[in-house]
Amino acid sequence: MYLIIFQVLGVFVSDEFILSEYYDNLGILKKCFLLGLWGRYTLYKYISCWLITEGACILFGITYNGEAEDGTKKWNGLENVRISILENATEFNHYILSFNTNTNHWVAQYIYKRLKFLGNRYISQAAALLFLAIWHGFHSGYFICFAFEFIVMYLEKDLKPMLVKNETVMNLVSIQPVNIMVYIILRMYTFVFMGWCLLPFALLTYDRYWKVYSSVHYMGFIIFCLYPILYGPILRLLLKQKKQTHQE
Repeated sequence: MYLIIFQVLGVFVSDEFILSEYYDNLGILKKCFLLGLWGRYTLYKYISCWLITEGACILFGITYNGEAEDGTKKWNGLENVRISILENATEFNHYILSFNTNTNHWVAQYIYKRLKFLGNRYISQAAALLFLAIWHGFHSGYFICFAFEFIVMYLEKDLKPMLVKNETVMNLVSIQPVNIMVYIILRMYTFVFMGWCLLPFALLTYDRYWKVYSSVHYMGFIIFCLYPILYGPILRLLLKQKKQTHQE
């Protein structure tokens, strides 16, 4: 199924299309939607390969992974993608938990955890992502892609606890129409910006991925790169003032 979807999407949103003048002349909303669709097209190439390979390995019997608590035999020893998590992602951490899981587990075990002595999780994470970039090759696109993974994860790990701890925000989000709207916005956020983050990884060279970045007005740089120095401190200050006012 994923292979079929990949082939169909390739007719409409190939790499050539995303680099074309036609795409460059579209409205920003259409560009965002097609960028997200192109991101899915790019992801599905890898997912198709992994699922076909995993299926072959299951038939050979080499994916046996013991038994579950209910006695059911598990055949997920070489599982590299968790479809349900990936297709229901509302944050980028869901992509990390569901995509290329074997590689992520290896890097976490042998790179990230071994740098624990540094005493800073951000340094450990940056080093692990730098290792992944070099592992893939020396095209600038690999380094930009994994740099964006670091920045996006920093934003989410900093922003989410801040909002969860705020009683006013959580009360607002718990209201029925609002939580549905929040879910839709988060789905759109992950859909569009997964495509944004994959651009340098798939297009590799500066002249190609920078052309698309300029076409969508560098929106990822504006949202993610300015967060640590502008949006984050302002939001933290506003939430702190609101909490103090509420307590008084």
